Amino acid sequence: MRRAVALLLLAGCASTAPARVSREPAAPPPADPAAVRAFLDEAARAGSPEETVALCARVLTWERPLDQCDVTAAGPVAVIRVAERCNDAGCEVSAFLLRDAVPRKVAGYTGGNIAVRGDGATVFADHVALEGAGATAHFTAYVVQTDVVTAQVTKVADCTGPSVAADGSLLCRSRRGDVLRVPPTGGAPVLLTPSCLEEGQVAWDPQHLVFPGPVDLNTDGTFSAVTQLTDPAAPAHVFRGALAAGK
Repeated sequence: MRRAVALLLLAGCASTAPARVSREPAAPPPADPAAVRAFLDEAARAGSPEETVALCARVLTWERPLDQCDVTAAGPVAVIRVAERCNDAGCEVSAFLLRDAVPRKVAGYTGGNIAVRGDGATVFADHVALEGAGATAHFTAYVVQTDVVTAQVTKVADCTGPSVAADGSLLCRSRRGDVLRVPPTGGAPVLLTPSCLEEGQVAWDPQHLVFPGPVDLNTDGTFSAVTQLTDPAAPAHVFRGALAAGK
């Protein structure tokens, strides 16, 4: 991408907390790995950002001008993130999941990180929202879960930087950069590994998508986590841990 995708937060454009809507679960359509692989291969062959943008516009049947497009693989699916109407304040962003021949919009996406569970029917994403009013108004960030079939969006936990472990549990980062774990069955997040940082040390600016990001998962069951600090002269804080208890 030409530059980092920023979130456009102008008057009337800020997100509000996602509604909790009860719907009957729906089975996702069968995945089409061949279609996903063909798209990822075509994206890899794109020789410039402009070619990637043109590919995304064609696959998404996008009618408005696109400024940026980012394509990544997430297990059996492809994640497509696009930005439009970019200016000095940022961009309007959207995300789509391609798990068969039809891209599906990731409801509740406001910019930031995306993680996909299993066959791609469930997506976790950072969600930035404006809370409060008047002098108390402030931006915050948390993780939401989106069902790509029903488009139901549910707040999962007050953390950021979602990633998914091999057992299906959600990993995310606290305001202090701690690594938290939410079991596959849901529930409150539990502390997996502390960062040993204080909140005031951790860079936090949700309006500009600055908050602790996802952990990097390794095949041996360990992980590493990088945290940007408020001190611009200080290097990023890096620590490592293990997913299995007792390691």
